[in-house]
Amino acid sequence: MLKKPTQYTISLAGSLLVYIVAALYKVMYWPGANVLFSAGVILGLPFVYLGIIDVYQNTKREPLVKLLWTLGFIFLSVITGIVYQSTYQKRNRE
Repeated sequence: MLKKPTQYTISLAGSLLVYIVAALYKVMYWPGANVLFSAGVILGLPFVYLGIIDVYQNTKREPLVKLLWTLGFIFLSVITGIVYQSTYQKRNRE
């Protein structure tokens, strides 16, 4: 079984890669872009779930901060995931 940070990173990277390829397909008007966007959303679900769980398990955060991270994960999943991943790695180094 993979550790939670590893699962999070793999899911985030996979989702981001599929989103980039789907955007290329969309710009080039190639068929299959919608399928790739759907696959990106499905690949992104594990890191959204893991991110939200990690936010709510942290007892040091205020409820408003938890709510904002949750809304970010739900509506801006990839952008929030990248920001959260960078802050998560920074916290682990300290």
